[in-house]
Amino acid sequence: MNKFFLFLLLLFQFSLVDAQELCTTPTEMNRTTRELFAKGIRSQSNSSYLIKVYFHVIRKNNGTGASVVQNNVQTAFNILNTDFNPHGIYFRWDTPIDYIDNTTYYNAPGTNIFSVNNHSDGVDIYLYGENVCEGGLANGIANSTEYYIGGYLSSFPSLYLSGTHVVSHEMGHVLGLYHTHHGTYSGETSSSTCAELVNGSNSDVCGDLIEDTPADPFLGFNVNPITGQWLSSGATDANGDPYQPDTHLIMSYTHPLCMSYFSTKQGEKMRYAIQNIPALQNATISADMIVGPKLISTNGVYYINDLPSCLTVEWSLSDIYYNQNCLWQNNPSPNECKITRDSNHDMIYEELTATIKYNGVAVQTLTKNICAYAGFKGTYISSLGSGVFNAPNPILTEPNTYVHLLSPSLIGATYSYTGDATPTYWLPGYDTLDVGMPSTGSTILIHVYCTNGEDFYLPIIKYGNPYNLFVVFDGDIMTIALDESVSEEQAWTFELYNMVNGEKVITQNVSGNSISLNTSGWKRGLYAVRATIDKEVLIEKVVVK
Repeated sequence: MNKFFLFLLLLFQFSLVDAQELCTTPTEMNRTTRELFAKGIRSQSNSSYLIKVYFHVIRKNNGTGASVVQNNVQTAFNILNTDFNPHGIYFRWDTPIDYIDNTTYYNAPGTNIFSVNNHSDGVDIYLYGENVCEGGLANGIANSTEYYIGGYLSSFPSLYLSGTHVVSHEMGHVLGLYHTHHGTYSGETSSSTCAELVNGSNSDVCGDLIEDTPADPFLGFNVNPITGQWLSSGATDANGDPYQPDTHLIMSYTHPLCMSYFSTKQGEKMRYAIQNIPALQNATISADMIVGPKLISTNGVYYINDLPSCLTVEWSLSDIYYNQNCLWQNNPSPNECKITRDSNHDMIYEELTATIKYNGVAVQTLTKNICAYAGFKGTYISSLGSGVFNAPNPILTEPNTYVHLLSPSLIGATYSYTGDATPTYWLPGYDTLDVGMPSTGSTILIHVYCTNGEDFYLPIIKYGNPYNLFVVFDGDIMTIALDESVSEEQAWTFELYNMVNGEKVITQNVSGNSISLNTSGWKRGLYAVRATIDKEVLIEKVVVK
């Protein structure tokens, strides 16, 4: 053997003495998480997941001490995707690096950093500057979504941990993985653990609880970083079988240069954790990333919020109420979907699906319920006759009678009402509604809702002839309208007030039954619409979003 190489190898072995606790993550799950995992991971789905990550770099007060580490952030992110993508776990990073300039934190890596600038909707990764003690620590196993990695590995060959698979090692803890020597090594045992046997007969209940990771007595970093060979020998299990640990598993105490992959069962366990642990569920992207209206009167444009450039989207639209052809024109682009309502139909409820892909492979599927309408149309029968209605135009009737509405727009919807009258007959999924008018007269306003909770029209049935005020939004366009019985020549006054500060924003004389305003530049908040016609004052509160 080359004498120089032998010298370096011996130097490496001696230098590892100080690295026996490179990872100081707590060795046991909390009770609640342990009970959840005890239910078994075999029920987990094969779904893929996209997890958001945030990177923080800890430096000294003057901003020094982390020049190498901050240049390793992109490398760390790439390593995460390289190691986890084969198991259907992908990472999204779309925020600037958060620099924490604090010498006290810098000099003493610890759990106190986990409360600094952390987030509930992703995993926070804290990278310490290069001149601190090497090591890593996750804030528990499947317990929370923070971990840190510190410093410079002084053993041969020396390297900065932020640019190695140690980044994935600590993420593995966050996603529910133990060390491979858990329960077998005396330093990681408890009343709830047992030593794994080499023959694998108890691997589902002992050791790291992963059946396809070999029994590991504790590599102790005593691994040749060049060849990956474990440099210990003679260790045997309770049956006298010699241990044959895998020195390339990321969750082992191998040299960082030898860390290469997670096993298939480790991948299953991590996906189970993401699927079931609340903190991890919050870190995955969700349906609220689909930006676009829930309600469409003419068309709507949808896209994925903050989509990383490495990902694409495949859009689809499916009817969730009828077994019939889609009534939409769907024009997708890589991150945009334009949907146009079919004018031949009154209304339909749809489920918009966005399939996010990485290199053509599905990563995450998001859905959003949407509703399109052309107004509330149908026929009616009342004591004053029958006809065709187009809400919000009123239907006139008289006391002690019923109005029978018939409209396909009622199918699948729910409703509420205000006024003196009472809807007396309606079943979800059907298209009829009977409304009884009391002898005292007045009006009933029937609010019909899509399945996503959007209130989109107010059909009115009235006794007598009061005026009614309507405020309808179509995107940023707000339309203020009176009954269509108001003629084009009839004048009325329109006023708008900001309810936050009481300021009158607009006052205007109007001819006809409606006026439309563009609210795109308005401040968000509560407003009051005031209409005065024939000495009658009508007021409606609206929210500008």
